[in-house]
Amino acid sequence: MTIKNPENKHGIIRILLIIFTLLLIFTAAAKMIMYISAYGFTPKRFYTLWFMLLLTVLFVMYIFKFKKSDFKLSRFSVYATLVFFAVLFLVDFEGISCYLNSILQF
Repeated sequence: MTIKNPENKHGIIRILLIIFTLLLIFTAAAKMIMYISAYGFTPKRFYTLWFMLLLTVLFVMYIFKFKKSDFKLSRFSVYATLVFFAVLFLVDFEGISCYLNSILQF
């Protein structure tokens, strides 16, 4: 038995890997949110959620690359990463965590 289109098989495997990776990211984010609801916010927990969101955006853009072959993945991934880093450097996560912990009474 021969495979008529091996490129199609590799594409399906890549899409499955992306989907399972996104599922792992979502379960890790859900666990982090449960941990935050039990013990409160800290800047490190915000950084963890920030990184999970960045990975989700990058993997979703990789799915767009499969649907539209002329999508410039490297260009848009650099732009998305720069925007995420700007948010990381400009937002005071220490102040936000103190404020949210005082409101939510952790």
